[in-house]
Amino acid sequence: MKAVIGLNTIDRLQIYVAKRQKTIASIKAETKADYIINGGLFDMNYNDSPNCWLRVDGKTLHTDRYGYWCYGWDTSDIKIIHSANITTVRNAICATTLLKDGGNEPLVYKSDLWGTRGRSCIGMTKDSLVLYCSADGTSGAMTPEKLREYMRSLGCQSAIMLDSGGSSSGDFLGQRVTTSRKCHNYILVYLKKDRPVVGDTCPYAEPRTAIRSMSRGEGAKWAQWHLNRHGASLVIDGSFGPASVVALKAFQKSNGLTADGSCGPATRAKLKEF
Repeated sequence: MKAVIGLNTIDRLQIYVAKRQKTIASIKAETKADYIINGGLFDMNYNDSPNCWLRVDGKTLHTDRYGYWCYGWDTSDIKIIHSANITTVRNAICATTLLKDGGNEPLVYKSDLWGTRGRSCIGMTKDSLVLYCSADGTSGAMTPEKLREYMRSLGCQSAIMLDSGGSSSGDFLGQRVTTSRKCHNYILVYLKKDRPVVGDTCPYAEPRTAIRSMSRGEGAKWAQWHLNRHGASLVIDGSFGPASVVALKAFQKSNGLTADGSCGPATRAKLKEF
């Protein structure tokens, strides 16, 4: 499963240190986070021992003698930084860097991460945060090399592969990849609470023609607004770009419609339901 989350819709990000004591379901119930994904690598023999640079709420929990590219942030201002600079932010996490500045980074990972496995990944496009999670033995399982190209295909300029295999797990607005393994830490994403809900009236006029990739204007805003009502996290800007198309196809697929990325009469009718 994947999520393309508009940066303008994110209220805050959190690294939740569970020390292998809690499941994603229990963390979801406790925190009410909108998105949860397993975090960085950890030593399974020591519950409180991450394997890569990690900084949480202003405290550096792990360092080593190697340098890595990390994602760092204070609240929602996530950006890619070097591990040498993690004390400049309140939170930082890293594992295996796939992409940086739109280009491939040398893949450095241990033998237990190679092969076609379930994968968890976090990436960034120009205006979106991208999360990906798949389980072992499913069609979404990938090699690190294939995952890098997949994240690039979603428009990511940077991407970091998180822990993989049996640790891959997540909850994206209730859609889940589950595992029996409990992880050391998780990344949590909280959305701004101004998304449309049941009972809200759409402020934009319903389009009379199909909305598809590169559509612009009031009709595109109508489609984005209704997609957000069904769980998407789009910036309602009237420009139906890649993130909007991905959200539309996901909605169509989950509702038994032809997932062609074109918002025609059947899709519009389904969007107006709840």
